[in-house]
Amino acid sequence: MVFKRLTPSIETMESAAEKPHSLWVDSMARLRKNQLAVASLWIFVAIAAFCFIGPIFHPHAPDDSKITLRETPPFAEILEYEDRFGNAHQISRKDFPQRNRDLPGSVLEAVENGTSFVYKDIEYRNSKDIYFLGTDSQGRDLMARIMQGGRISLGVGFLATLIALLIGVTYGSISGYQGGRLDAFMMRTVEILYAMPFTIFVILLMVVFGRSLILIFVAIGAVEWLTMARITRNQVLQLKEQEFALAARAMGVSTPAIIRRHMIPNLLGPIVVYATLSVPAIMILEAVLSFLGLGVQPPDASWGSLISDGAQKMTSSPWLLLAPAAFFSITLFAMNFLGDGLRDALDVKSSKD
Repeated sequence: MVFKRLTPSIETMESAAEKPHSLWVDSMARLRKNQLAVASLWIFVAIAAFCFIGPIFHPHAPDDSKITLRETPPFAEILEYEDRFGNAHQISRKDFPQRNRDLPGSVLEAVENGTSFVYKDIEYRNSKDIYFLGTDSQGRDLMARIMQGGRISLGVGFLATLIALLIGVTYGSISGYQGGRLDAFMMRTVEILYAMPFTIFVILLMVVFGRSLILIFVAIGAVEWLTMARITRNQVLQLKEQEFALAARAMGVSTPAIIRRHMIPNLLGPIVVYATLSVPAIMILEAVLSFLGLGVQPPDASWGSLISDGAQKMTSSPWLLLAPAAFFSITLFAMNFLGDGLRDALDVKSSKD
């Protein structure tokens, strides 16, 4: 009689054993299950690609002004012509009869039928240029302006948030972990800085250093880190009493190593949520500064300044407000939904695996 070996081999046991997963692998698996967060991520990636890669393929520059095309509606038919001096010009077909009241019948018929014509010895031809979102009050392509505004708004939002995170997480971690008099002193300093009026602080920076885009990053980041410092400090006060932190101290691990290896990784959830909420908040703050004349200066533009300009033309040219406001709102919603999804994915307690 032949007896089969009942004891499994080492190879069989190793193959049957489940391979351990890292925190990031498990978090990304949970994130992929959240369809709303994944859709928001792709929407945000599409908007970012539109703003940063789109200008490569777009034929119009954001500062290319054509006075004859000012406040042209989206998808308007464009006529092109050359004046007596050989200079090329463009004009909206719809706007042509309004600027030329004495049109002959044949010319008016050609304008209405969308064909080329000659008027006052000048030949008007159909142009291949298409302004998908129309033009602004100075005849600049609104889509090109929105691309430029998106680059600046997203850049301000992310870089200022990065500055706030670097300062706030470091500051709050040290304050919460050390505790005692150092914690009291650091938190009183935060409260004093909170009491400073932000607008006056920015005005003083502008007066001393002049107006620049880099200064906006510094000014906003120098204020937004205060909230992150408070959040981090409160979380660290709880984490440092957990078993893993006590065990690390008992093993003689240095304070910077404990903060770097144990405190900050366990703060990923709050940090990510704060970051995703801070980016649109900072974009709104930049829009307020631009409205007050302290933000992005012409001829550059941000979504905030475009919305401010569009609000002044809301009744006569509503697309000047609706287009940048739509991009701004979609980006805000996408980042909020993505932040909620990342929070749930990075929260180990929410895992039901």
